Amino acid sequence: MRTASRNKGRSPWSSLFFRLFASIMTITVVILLVQFIVVAVMFTIQSRQFENEVFSVYKERLQQALTVASKSEVEWNLQSIGPVLKMAADDRISGLILRDAEGNTVLTFGKTPRGIAIPEFEIDRNDPSYMSLPEKTWYFSPTISKVYIKTDDESIVRTVVMPEYPAPVREQDIVGTITLYANPAQTEVFGSVDVLVFSPLNYTITALLLRRMVAAFVITIPIALIIALVGAQVVARSVSRHAGKIVKVLEAVAGGNYQEPVPHSTMNELALISESVELMEHKLASHERMRQQWLRGIAHDLNTPVTALKLSIESALDHVVPLDVTLLQRMKKENEELERRVGAVLMLASMESPDFTVHKEMVDVLDFVDEVINSTLADHRVMLDIGLDRVNGDRRLLLLVCRELIKNACKYAPADTPVRWSIRGVGETGEICMVFSNQGHVAPETLERVFEPWFRADESRSQAGAGMGLAIVRQVMEAHNGSVAMNQVGDTVEVELRWKS
Repeated sequence: MRTASRNKGRSPWSSLFFRLFASIMTITVVILLVQFIVVAVMFTIQSRQFENEVFSVYKERLQQALTVASKSEVEWNLQSIGPVLKMAADDRISGLILRDAEGNTVLTFGKTPRGIAIPEFEIDRNDPSYMSLPEKTWYFSPTISKVYIKTDDESIVRTVVMPEYPAPVREQDIVGTITLYANPAQTEVFGSVDVLVFSPLNYTITALLLRRMVAAFVITIPIALIIALVGAQVVARSVSRHAGKIVKVLEAVAGGNYQEPVPHSTMNELALISESVELMEHKLASHERMRQQWLRGIAHDLNTPVTALKLSIESALDHVVPLDVTLLQRMKKENEELERRVGAVLMLASMESPDFTVHKEMVDVLDFVDEVINSTLADHRVMLDIGLDRVNGDRRLLLLVCRELIKNACKYAPADTPVRWSIRGVGETGEICMVFSNQGHVAPETLERVFEPWFRADESRSQAGAGMGLAIVRQVMEAHNGSVAMNQVGDTVEVELRWKS
């Protein structure tokens, strides 16, 4: 019901399926658009190459045809050259326009590159403008211009005027112009031939290939649409199913159930989400366990001196015990114990605050050790192994830590056995290592939880203490960007502190 209420009012366009579909389609459209642009550019380039190749072939074929015909002692004029021009053309030549030396159209043949028929035009055979050539050998020269002849000889340029193309021929339809000369020196222009080439879109063979390419291109659009729909549906369903399971886990966690199994996925992103949720679940479970420990600790450990103090006061008021110095001293002792435990709770709470900072300074090791031993009043012999003259750290907090560890080692060490304290540097890493050790045994499950607040190895709580000392030790080491660990080495329990100097 809560999931349904959350989905109520949301636009379907914001669904994962629609977004995936839109993303896939966008990528597909972009790819198709890029392909279209590439094809268009390549088509333009290939069209130019096609036209240039056809023009070059026609030029060679025309040269051969003129050479062969000249051997038959043909009398050349604008009328007789027409069939030769047509014979030299292949099926890629769409049309030809023959002009005289003045640029006038005298013969048209074929179609435009777009396939539009050019009106046939041919001058009268008896027209006096026909010019018989005294020489039987013909010369021709191709040009790169579609309008006029471009050559180094300026006099030849002036002999040919800009022609007026017959409709429906356009200026851009002319692929090239072949100029015909009447003498070997190429100084007397006899006429010119404008060559038109079919566009690849209209040439039979290339047009068929292009139509098939376009058809394939068009077919890919619905195929891409179907693939996008199916792909989006598959991915969206998988992600939605996984998201639903994650929501179920989060709802269970919100309800206080930290044992709900977290689903896993083969997708890296979903797997990362699952790992994060699983980590959050474990941390919340750990925090809940710590909260319960805090509640039990406060209920028991802080209540113990309060109850003892209350009994002493009630006994004195009821005249059960006399209100003398002994009772007052006992009441003072219970009050001091209460203050110590409350102070430990407040200190640990302040250390867990993000604003807590340490004030490091260089500490003389011998003076520091002497102060710790004298203030602890240890009832065991403490054997020292000192390999440093000075250490860098917060002196006040390090005193608190070392006192707690010396007192804890003396508390659990068998009688007449020493407590060992080693202070040394770790190679060239710049780390400081302190090790506190005593004879004894600690259960493996205790080693994992011994630094948690309110944790006591003695669940019956027959031993004095609030279970806050080692938790404070861990917080101090973390504040120094260091670490603390308790290990069982044979019949010896070791607590190791490490931090950067």
